[in-house]
Amino acid sequence: MKNKILYSIGIILLVVAIALVLLKTCSISTQTDYDGDSNSEAIMKYENQQNFTEKLDSLEFVETISKQKLQEIYDLGSLYFNTSPQKIDTLLEKQIRSYFYNNDSEAFNYLKKELTDNHVFYTKLQEIKMLERDSLLPDTIGSVNYKINFYNKDKKFIKTAENSMHYILKKNPEKLKSEFKYYIESFGEKDTIRSGVIK
Repeated sequence: MKNKILYSIGIILLVVAIALVLLKTCSISTQTDYDGDSNSEAIMKYENQQNFTEKLDSLEFVETISKQKLQEIYDLGSLYFNTSPQKIDTLLEKQIRSYFYNNDSEAFNYLKKELTDNHVFYTKLQEIKMLERDSLLPDTIGSVNYKINFYNKDKKFIKTAENSMHYILKKNPEKLKSEFKYYIESFGEKDTIRSGVIK
């Protein structure tokens, strides 16, 4: 009797394992090739120079900016890190670093490692989630979780990365009206929550 029970449990576990494998396989197979319009000429013009004057208390507005900046920095990184050393334009690196607060090298190196380790040539932001906070004030650090698809040089799907990104809404002290610039402060693992006032 005991052997029959153990046998039944074994069969059930085997069926569950097979189902999970099939589910994972189906999930991977549903991922499509890169279908975006990646224009290297347009990407090379990206630069974090824009100042914003909208109300900072709008999460929807900050989410829109976050989507824009994340896609831009990944597009720039994919182009820059896949260019042969002989053709690398130092201006392109300067453009990438303009997105990072104080031209942060740690954030730059994180992006470089993520893209080069996975041999990424194209990216597509899939999802972004603002992490709740009490307020959105100038010179404070906020966080978002996001999912982004990676593709190889043949535009074939590689994987979906799930990360966290910390941003800074830096007020422009030279302007009388409320004007600020959006910076990427750092990247990290998903659900890494960090907040506070920058110094």
